[in-house]
This record gives sequence, structure tokens and C-alpha cells, in this order.
Amino acid sequence: MTSLASGDGALWVSGFGSVSRLDPASDRLIAAIRAPGSDEYSRVAVGEGSVWVTSTSRGVVYRIDPSTDRVTATIHTGGPAQGIAVGGGRIWVTLVLPGPGKLIAIDPRSNHVSGPPITVGPGPGQVVYGQHAVWVQNTSPASVMRINPESGQITTVIGTATLSPGSPGPGAIAVGYRSLWSVANGALTRLAPGGGRTIARIAIPRAVGIVLAEGEVWVLSYPRSSSPTLFEPIKHTAGVWAIDPHTDRTVRQPIRLHALQPIAFTTSEHGLWVADFPSTLTRFRLASCHGHRRPARRGIA
Repeated sequence: MTSLASGDGALWVSGFGSVSRLDPASDRLIAAIRAPGSDEYSRVAVGEGSVWVTSTSRGVVYRIDPSTDRVTATIHTGGPAQGIAVGGGRIWVTLVLPGPGKLIAIDPRSNHVSGPPITVGPGPGQVVYGQHAVWVQNTSPASVMRINPESGQITTVIGTATLSPGSPGPGAIAVGYRSLWSVANGALTRLAPGGGRTIARIAIPRAVGIVLAEGEVWVLSYPRSSSPTLFEPIKHTAGVWAIDPHTDRTVRQPIRLHALQPIAFTTSEHGLWVADFPSTLTRFRLASCHGHRRPARRGIA
């Protein structure tokens, strides 16, 4: 499993060649839907009445009908499709190409790419929709671009921290609470979305992922390694941190994870979900985030 998304009463997990549908109340596997070519770079999103998953190797986006658990469209993107988000009546997809990357918009009414591609920075990965804008995270060099979804114009370029050698991942971004949030290099950085001014920087060791839910900012951190040269993860050193966006401070001790390679996480009304590569899910109740942990089925994606 490589990506998680919740919506339409289900938890959706992209994996290697398939998308799994789970019942978030019972952790039961409901369906496994073929998505050929989906791999560790594939991402999944929910919106516009459908589930959408990218296939980097095949350069397509699969559209899944949650009422039938079937692929209803295979949309060719014109390049290696990676990040995906839904917002403003469009499906937004990043294409990782030599040199500058591209951002494309898919019209869910026609299942075709709408308008010309938008040139973004090199190595575009994650894309999110929020505050009436599209935000693209570039990695080479590190930056975030704010794009007007109507005109396609890049309205803001915000420089973010370049990844240090040995970083556990490319980091992640989220938009909410009137801010842009970025995790990389052992810190959560809060930025003003208009011009990129740093509002706060909160140290979180090995931070790799972020979601906003239940009035808090949730950050996923990678485990420590017992070796300085090889990645040999130490159990119970990965964690999930909660930050209060009103004070920019952690609000409790981090939840320690058994996960050795946490790769993705998301939230739903039933809790916070952490995916441990390659095939384990763990769920926590957001109400307490202490003591209540229910591992989902192994090998689901």
C-alpha cells in the first residue's frame, strides 16, 4: 500500500496493481479493484462522486465508481502521473517529466484532460486543493506553487526547505487554518499562503506526512535507524504528533507506532489511519489517540 484516502463511506488504499476498499467501521476488506501499473508512486483521491488513482508507469488515471467498485474510465494524461487532488470541479494531476513538471486538469464530466498543461517546477509530487487554489509541491529545488484554478496562472511561489541528505522522504504539504503547512527535515513549518512568510517552525524529528483534522494538525514521523549508513528501523520510534494551530505547539505526547516504514496516513470519521509499507494498516480513534489501536488486514494491497 502506498496511498490512502477516505470518502463515500470507505477507506481507499492504493497498492501495487490494485485499489482496496475497506469498511472503516469494521476494518473489513470490501473489494479489491484492479488498477494495472499502479505502484509505489501512485496516489489516490476521492471526489466528484468517484475514486481516482494514478498510474505513474502507464501515464493514466483510473476512475472508480464507488457504487459498483468498478473502473469506469482510464484517462491518459500524457506523462507519468503521480500526485492527485480533487477540487474546484476538476481532478488535478502532477506529471513528473525531465526538467520542469506539468500540472493537468481532468474534467470529470468528459473524462478528458481540460485545457493545456501548466508548467510547474522540477520533480512535482504532491498536489492539494484548498482555499480556492491548487498547490503543487516541487522537490528540485524545493518549493510550493499556488495556482489559480480558473486561469491556470501561477500566483505565488513559496520556497521551502531543501531536503537534507538522508531525509526519509520528500516531505508533504497541507492547506488549512489560513496557512500553508510543510513538513521536511525534521520540522513542521507554517507559512503565510500569500507570500510564504514563515509564521512558525515546530521541531518534529523525521517528519514525513501531514493531515488536518478535528481542529488539529497531525504529523507522521519516520522511525529512527540503528545504523548511520543503512536504514535499519527501530520499533516504536515512529510516531504521530498533534499540533494546535492556535498556539503552534504540540498538544500531547506523540503516539508511538509499531510501524517500521510508515508511508501514508489519512483521517476519516472513524479515526486516523497509518499505512506501514508494504501491507499493514493501523487505526486510532481521534477522540483519544491513546490505547485504541486496531490493525487492519494484512496483504490487502
